[in-house]
Amino acid sequence: MSGVGGIAIAVLVVLVLAAVVGGVVFFVYYAARARSGETESLPLRLLLRVYLYLLSIIGVALLVAGLSALVQAGLGAGVNEEFSYKAQDGGAASRGLLSAAGLGIPQPEQDGAERQETLERALDEGILNGISVTLVGVAVLGLHVWGRRRIERENERSGTLNRVYLVLLLVIFSVVAVTTLPSAILDTLRYSILDSNTAEVTPGGRLAIAVVTVPVWAYYLYATLQALRREEATAPAAGSG
Repeated sequence: MSGVGGIAIAVLVVLVLAAVVGGVVFFVYYAARARSGETESLPLRLLLRVYLYLLSIIGVALLVAGLSALVQAGLGAGVNEEFSYKAQDGGAASRGLLSAAGLGIPQPEQDGAERQETLERALDEGILNGISVTLVGVAVLGLHVWGRRRIERENERSGTLNRVYLVLLLVIFSVVAVTTLPSAILDTLRYSILDSNTAEVTPGGRLAIAVVTVPVWAYYLYATLQALRREEATAPAAGSG
């Protein structure tokens, strides 16, 4: 999961999960109102809050994807480009065409120069991609968090929508971190130890995702536990009232 394809997949998964959770919330709300005999439509305030939380989730996903791309580029620049990116082998294709045309075969130095050029281009594109996606993620997340702060009352900030938001992000990033970290460690060890296989192993992408998502996972785990403690602390007072 690296590059534009990985970012698109990650955002798509978040969108699907967010839509499912939003549908469940709406269904539960309608079911509760139907059982109580109320048939009025959903209030605009609730719809707006759901929208703000869904777009906040997408903003977090974009921000993490952008930071992962930047970390991947940083690893490529710090270690070497092949640590994070695969070179496009244009040499084989050019050799076949030139040989068929009777024009000879390019020298190995030419192949090496082309390979290095594609690696450097991949690194440059990774930096630009990371910057652009990070900026979009910051804008989307910041705008919608600001919107939530503007319209939510104090009690709503620890209500059902906020709890669903925290748990959903906790699940998403725990799954990503747990599934990415072992393969990132394995690929890094293979790259470091099996020198003959370095061309086939590019651990930078997975390692970058793990480096970014593990702290995010820890943050949302901490935030969810804090929300649970606050809920348990206020439960006796609410029960006695």
